[in-house]
Amino acid sequence: MRVTLLLVAFAALLASASALTIKERLQRLERNEFGRHLLDIIQVQLSSAEDPVKTILDLLEQLRQDLLKELEGVEEIYTNAESDCNKTLPALGREIKKYQKKRVAAEGRLATVAAEIDQETLKLKENQRVVDSLDETITKLENDRAGEVKQYEDALADVAKMREGLKKAKEILSKLAGGSSSFLELSAHAESALKVDYEYANGLGQLAKYFIQMASTADPALLKHIFDVIDKIIEQLSQNEYALTQAETAKAKVFEGQMYQQHSLLFAAQEKVRDVQSRINAINVRRQKAKTDIDHYVNLAAQKQKEREDKTALCQAQRGTRDSRNNSIEEQLAIIDEVITLVQLHLQPVKDHIATREESPEASA
Repeated sequence: MRVTLLLVAFAALLASASALTIKERLQRLERNEFGRHLLDIIQVQLSSAEDPVKTILDLLEQLRQDLLKELEGVEEIYTNAESDCNKTLPALGREIKKYQKKRVAAEGRLATVAAEIDQETLKLKENQRVVDSLDETITKLENDRAGEVKQYEDALADVAKMREGLKKAKEILSKLAGGSSSFLELSAHAESALKVDYEYANGLGQLAKYFIQMASTADPALLKHIFDVIDKIIEQLSQNEYALTQAETAKAKVFEGQMYQQHSLLFAAQEKVRDVQSRINAINVRRQKAKTDIDHYVNLAAQKQKEREDKTALCQAQRGTRDSRNNSIEEQLAIIDEVITLVQLHLQPVKDHIATREESPEASA
């Protein structure tokens, strides 16, 4: 390849030179920095060497060999550099694709965990609604139960008041027996006392009046009958109190069973909420890992892309430097060949030109 380039360059130079006169060819050498340097060498040797032609040809050949050696060195250096470029650039391209694929895979994982989180979030909301509903049910049961307990306590209080009132009525009626002279005063007092005790419950205020009216006869037999009625009513109140207590005990057991059932359901629902939340937390860890991986691979791909761009620029610069240096050396070799030809075939015109340079130093400048 290098020899071919040299031959092409030399042929082009010869073709160009053949169209010029010897004088024009020498003038063209003067206009070239390297050509002027060769003419300087010829000028020195013509004035000092014993065999100037041989010396000049030897020097030119030596210079030619040095340039060829330099050209080989340049080729070797840049061939190695080009080989490195040919290996490094594809390798960087493969790394970029690898990180891009990993980024796409991480994006796929991110989409998957996002869908999982959506599903688990729906489950969490549904389970939380169950928990909230059970909380409301338990609160309602507790409120209803509190109302039942209040009714039971109020009913017991009513029974107790009735019992005490009837006992007091019996005591008052006992004092009215025998037609006491203070009967009317006691009667009025008893009637007032009985009204206070009974007028709020089931019309017992009227019953109190009835007892007072019957007792006003002061008939012992009638009083005994009244006392028997009062005792039966007190016994019935005790039975009512027992029935209330039995009913309350049954309601308490039902409430206890309901609360046990509802709390069991609530605990199970809360456990489901905790399980779902635990899964969401684990999925969030995976989501964060996927996001971190995406950023990591994006950065790595960008880093490798930057390295590839820098390496591409460096390789292009190296190729430009190699081509420039090769062209320069090849041009210098072509000039050497032309000078050798001029010395070998046209020595006298060369000497005449050198003589002109000696007479007019500015001509060689």
